[in-house]
Amino acid sequence: MFPNELLYLYFLFPIKIKYFAGVMIILEVVRIVQNNPNDDVAHFAHLGGALFAYLILRGWQRRRH
Repeated sequence: MFPNELLYLYFLFPIKIKYFAGVMIILEVVRIVQNNPNDDVAHFAHLGGALFAYLILRGWQRRRH
């Protein structure tokens, strides 16, 4: 909802939330491609959650206008 707000990594490095989210999505895709058998994280679930959040925000945005 506020993509241009700043997020401070380790209280030192400011980064806009939209860029942070993009980096996290790219990291999830990379971890899916790596296919590490000892990784117990549901990376597809994280990507699904990001997609669902994007679709919800788009729907809310269309309702406002």
